[in-house]
Amino acid sequence: MNNKSGRVFLEREQRRDQTRDLKDFEIQRKLGEGSFGMVYKVRDKVNGELLVMKTIGINNCNPGDLNDKLQECQVIRNLRHPYICRFK
Repeated sequence: MNNKSGRVFLEREQRRDQTRDLKDFEIQRKLGEGSFGMVYKVRDKVNGELLVMKTIGINNCNPGDLNDKLQECQVIRNLRHPYICRFK
């Protein structure tokens, strides 16, 4: 796209597909924890957006547990509902 807004939009779309690093986020506080991990309120240092981050430990887990955790990520990634946070 030749116009400036088109380039900016494309850059934003490309940024979404890139892997993010924990250093891109400022952890503000712990919101809770569940069977698979802990949930934090965070601020995106790149754009200032407030988000919820769920951390899932994968060290020392058996293949069945790892499969369950990966399956949960896939389900959350595809959910679209007004009362469920969007996966990024």
